[in-house]
Amino acid sequence: MNENPIATRAHEWLAQGIGTWKVKGLYYIGPGQDPLDAEGTETVEMTGPFWQRGNLRIELFDSVIEGVTYLGFDPMRQVFVSTWIDSANPYLYHYEGSYDEQTRLLSLTGRNTDPTSGKQATYRSLAGYDLPNERSLSLSIEIPGSDETEILSYEYTK
Repeated sequence: MNENPIATRAHEWLAQGIGTWKVKGLYYIGPGQDPLDAEGTETVEMTGPFWQRGNLRIELFDSVIEGVTYLGFDPMRQVFVSTWIDSANPYLYHYEGSYDEQTRLLSLTGRNTDPTSGKQATYRSLAGYDLPNERSLSLSIEIPGSDETEILSYEYTK
């Protein structure tokens, strides 16, 4: 094992996302229903040279949801890895996937608990990066026996 790990090009790319971001979001609550608007901020910092930490604070339903994400790159497996927790549910979400430099899209997938049904579901996030000033995120869920459905989208600007 390397006792002095060195940040890779992927880790250096993560550091380009640091800063405070304005967030405009849409939450899709059901077929035929208008999405709910949400606004907030996300502060993104690095934890050492390897991990990006995002602290999200978003206003939705006349309340505030706070969430924390960690995003890093596993150099042994050559995959991006991520976790997510928030104040609206008791579950820890795990994701992994890849970044396409040509399209500037980070695609992550995880099997996580759907808080509405309590069932294990497949979550997919697709994040677009136009660094240093713009990002986007789309999150969808596929519950067994149902079609994949987009549940939220965010637009980030500095």
